[in-house]
Amino acid sequence: MDWDPVTFLQEQQYLESPEIAIGQAIVLTGSAVMVQALTCSEYLQQTWPSSGMKILELIQELIRPGYRNSSPGILPDETRVQVKMESSIHSTKTSVLVLVNALPSWIVEIGEILSWMGSALRTSPHKDRLVFCRPSIVNAGDASVGPHRSNFTCTIQYTLHVVLNDSQVNGQCWHGLFKNPVVAEGFPISWRSSLKMGLEIPLAMMATLAGTSRAHTFSEKIFLKGFSTMLVPTDSEGDLVLWHLISSNGGSRISYNDGVRLCNDKIRFADLKGSRHILGWCSTIKILAGSRDACYSVGTSGLPKASPTCLLANVSISQGRRVNEDARRTSFGLKDFKSGGIRRHYIQKLKSIEKRFVLFWDEEHKRGWLVNGATALLHLVRASLEENRNGVFSAATIFHPNKMKYPEPYRPYSGSWVLGDNSNTKIPIYDDDNDPVLFHEYVTQFYEILEKAFDYQSAAVSAHPERCSSRSQLEGWDFENLAAERDPIFAKEAKIDPAGKSWIDLIRSVRAITLFGRGFGDMVQPIGACSNWAQVPPGNSYLVICQEDLKEIVASWCGNLFSVPPMLTDRIIWHIPEDSSIRCRCISTKSMPHSDIAQVLLPSTMASQVTGAALSFEDNQGGAFMFGLNTSNLWHWPEDGEPSRKPIASIPGVRNDSGISDSLDSGIGGSCDSRSSTREDSQSRRSAGLRTEPTRQSISMASSPTSDSYTVGIICALHIELMAVRILFDTSHYKVMSPSTDTNSYAFGSMGQHNIVATCLPDGEYGTNAAASVASNMKRTFGSLQFCLLVGIGGGAPSARNDIRLGDVVVSKPIGSRVGVVPYDMIKAQEHGTELNGYLQPPPRILRSVLSLMQSDPRLSREPLEPYLRQIRDANPEYAHPEAFSDTLYLIFYSHPSQIPAITIQPVRHKARRPPARDTDRAGLSISQDHALKACMASKTSCKVRKGAGDMCGMD
Repeated sequence: MDWDPVTFLQEQQYLESPEIAIGQAIVLTGSAVMVQALTCSEYLQQTWPSSGMKILELIQELIRPGYRNSSPGILPDETRVQVKMESSIHSTKTSVLVLVNALPSWIVEIGEILSWMGSALRTSPHKDRLVFCRPSIVNAGDASVGPHRSNFTCTIQYTLHVVLNDSQVNGQCWHGLFKNPVVAEGFPISWRSSLKMGLEIPLAMMATLAGTSRAHTFSEKIFLKGFSTMLVPTDSEGDLVLWHLISSNGGSRISYNDGVRLCNDKIRFADLKGSRHILGWCSTIKILAGSRDACYSVGTSGLPKASPTCLLANVSISQGRRVNEDARRTSFGLKDFKSGGIRRHYIQKLKSIEKRFVLFWDEEHKRGWLVNGATALLHLVRASLEENRNGVFSAATIFHPNKMKYPEPYRPYSGSWVLGDNSNTKIPIYDDDNDPVLFHEYVTQFYEILEKAFDYQSAAVSAHPERCSSRSQLEGWDFENLAAERDPIFAKEAKIDPAGKSWIDLIRSVRAITLFGRGFGDMVQPIGACSNWAQVPPGNSYLVICQEDLKEIVASWCGNLFSVPPMLTDRIIWHIPEDSSIRCRCISTKSMPHSDIAQVLLPSTMASQVTGAALSFEDNQGGAFMFGLNTSNLWHWPEDGEPSRKPIASIPGVRNDSGISDSLDSGIGGSCDSRSSTREDSQSRRSAGLRTEPTRQSISMASSPTSDSYTVGIICALHIELMAVRILFDTSHYKVMSPSTDTNSYAFGSMGQHNIVATCLPDGEYGTNAAASVASNMKRTFGSLQFCLLVGIGGGAPSARNDIRLGDVVVSKPIGSRVGVVPYDMIKAQEHGTELNGYLQPPPRILRSVLSLMQSDPRLSREPLEPYLRQIRDANPEYAHPEAFSDTLYLIFYSHPSQIPAITIQPVRHKARRPPARDTDRAGLSISQDHALKACMASKTSCKVRKGAGDMCGMD
């Protein structure tokens, strides 16, 4: 074996004795994308439990000071192994000689063990770079010595190769945890339930390498923090906890604040022990725009010229005319260029366009990509060159794409690198009388076209700002017309579906130009995404922006990603609800339905109207974000002005150029596109697609999830109460089938992020028994319900502390020894008061936690429920607040005449004095009883309801 374990141990300067150090040495095993870190003895026990430790004992004996041979080791099946150290007579090099007398299967296994040890326990020849080591067998020989025995000799050699040490590459941030590690390549590692790239490493080992022995909390989040290195948990999936490594430059101190935004606050100390830990997860994407693998056969958009009401009406771009042919015969020196030479001018142009943005809009598949100007320029140049290579001028084109250099990995701003690379700029395109047109000249030609497009748009905005209001109108230029060098090129116009209106303001805010086409392909391709999001779903008007481009937008247009909500520009905010995600939930739980990961943009004027979370992603990882309509965070966008949660009335029968009729869509997941195959493919990728604005008389309906998808139940006593609940549904779902044994009738819908199932007691029934039956059936049919809410009309019990009025909203909550709902039939009257001789289960802890959070929110208005009460009133005026004269409180000793309605005005002397009324919401105790209350003189409760106890028993 070409392996010297003694020298390895000396070079590593372990503190322990050699025989102990070799068993405890950290070893890395795996491939370029998945690696496992263990000690040498741990890996041997994991992979070769029958023989691994015995071979280690032989090596330990061999490397003891003064030893050159090990005693023969005895393994099962009378296998004998002896290890020796041999020095070359021609050099100082030392190697290991192994003698094995065994069956062939044992010889193979022992050879595997020794090959792995020689690969893993080896010093890298590079001072600060990771290398992979792979063993190979050479000089194998077989000489028979008898009918049943043979001698076999071989030499095991090792090959090392270097890999890119780039913490920005997917799963490779763990490289920064080591100095110059060696990975034994080609050997098995522990199976992972989800194919997460990175390094699996024991928690204690990871903490020690980071320079700490403790896990700390900061801002209620967990960290493993050293001086200049910090590890943050980013996610958990099953038995895996995923981590990311952050290091400071130059070994300076790193702050906890550098990792707060990345840390997953749902991971607790209890999750760490017993879990497996993967270091190196990050969400990345593959950029195809302008790359070798991009699709350049883009078809013409087929869109009409911009109409007279458009911003670019009557505008066209020409290719220009060359006027410098004679300049090729002129020599230019430094004295001739006041501001620098030709190359300097070229680089300045690239720097200028790099800071601008271009929208590629695929009219066929209804999806778009916003990229930096340099990437767009390269993509346009490459498309034009491909058309020349394959068209009628192919004979005159000497350019070949294999001559171009590309950086690895190809990143969102790699286009600038490709365009600016000195060798690329000198690649000949055409051979023009032995004076070829070079690549940089060809690039300049298309730069000047894009430059005019930007300037035309800027001038039009200044001259006609009133034409920028409509969100359904997108204007730009045909990509194929530009690539084919047509002259002139007229501005085009596209109609954007309602789902795309949400990002139009961003495109205009950053003054991006639009290039239309058909069949752009996947210009941004996710890496490691679930099958549902393996590509940008067509037909849903999504906009994709790479993270690096997003950061440039923020820097250039007065944004702030650290604010809550994050601001992309001074006019656009990024609305991130607390429970939203940029990753599909199926990655962590395969049985879960796919998440809607589309991100939501809103005007900055609405920043104070919405609540949400801070942005959490790594600054230097190469991810991308998809913006558009999100069915779990649904907003309806008008032609101008602020969006709202409420559907907007649309004009029946109006059709846009894409052939979609707004009035035909029943809600989420429409099938009205004439290209049925495209729509069906889109629906297979996401649970819900386009949602158009129904009229006031229609109800937005969506395909219902399964019964296991409903997590919140609502039970009402009366149909008039259930109607108010259904009015508040953001989206109504079609009926979900229930067992024949369930006699309840249900209404299905969603509110915000929650799927709701609601019902009421059968007509004519009331009381705790009926309520318990309804609740039991609901719980049995919908097994995933996390809690159930009793929503209904209650009788108020005013007191000096709680001045209950008509229209007040009361929420029951535990107070002292009371659980929130007091069963009236369990209250026993005593001489000196009352005694409770029974109790119910308190409300779920998750609801009480949310209640505490809401009560502590300084941003919450004094009347937070008013918008929802208004929504109910607007839908049904009968639910409006009664007149003030109806809200009369009488003294407790006054008995109403039996023949006079309660609302009849009684003498003033019987009325209690109270301050002016105001709608509010209150939290307190509620009493539940089976019979109507005539009086409640001893009660200290806020509200009386007829079936709360039955519901709480039924859902227990």
